[in-house]
Amino acid sequence: INISCLTTDTSLKICIDDNGIGMSDQLITQKLLNAETKSKKSFSSIGIKNVNDRIKLFFGEPYGLTIESTIGVCTTVTITLPIIHADQKGDTLDEN
Repeated sequence: INISCLTTDTSLKICIDDNGIGMSDQLITQKLLNAETKSKKSFSSIGIKNVNDRIKLFFGEPYGLTIESTIGVCTTVTITLPIIHADQKGDTLDEN
């Protein structure tokens, strides 16, 4: 596993790479990014979708998770978050 970060003027990208077995685009789309609960008592594969949805809800559509994978080679998950400065329009950082 390799973890790296990249910043621009407006965003932070955290990339997590592995050299595992990879997965298909269909699996990424249907099982990870668009997962649904199977019943009220059974949850399956909803964690990644939940994190992605919450990032987009809180920060907007340009942010969230992307997953790229090549079967038999690797998978890369990228988390994109905005850069928020404490001095922007009254925003403050929680010191606790």
